[in-house]
Amino acid sequence: FYFATLGIWMPYWPLYMSHVGHGPAAIGMVTALSMAIKLLGPPVWGRLADRSDSRRKIIVATSLGALLSSGLFLLDSRLFLLATAVALLHFFHVGSIALVETTAMETVTRHGWDYGRIRLWGSGGFILLALGLGPLTDRWGLWLVTLSLSLFILLQTLIDTLLRDSER
Repeated sequence: FYFATLGIWMPYWPLYMSHVGHGPAAIGMVTALSMAIKLLGPPVWGRLADRSDSRRKIIVATSLGALLSSGLFLLDSRLFLLATAVALLHFFHVGSIALVETTAMETVTRHGWDYGRIRLWGSGGFILLALGLGPLTDRWGLWLVTLSLSLFILLQTLIDTLLRDSER
């Protein structure tokens, strides 16, 4: 579900921002902000997970933080609120993927599974959403972008609550 949200974010977020009245400079600034935040988040969440007795709790907390942040998109489309929501969303969201990937790699190694087959699901989710959301937004509008982001982050959060703590 994480990669499905990227399949929404990457191709459709700039279109959504343009749709709600923001120009190229604002779109570029918010996009750059999302990338900058992605540099800051993993060290913070990794350090917290290393100090925590439960990586799973940190994964769930980051997913829940991303979900709550995505809800801000539904409130208003003014630039300050969108930029704040994007910064918070990416700060939390990038933490969950780094920790889930670490847990997946540990599990794959421990059981001798094929990581490529597991990772294929993420790529498939990205492709399906990147291709599938276009016709839906053509039919019902770009408001589906923020709703879809929130929906897939909700699904990610629900799945994260089912994770077991990794054996360290």
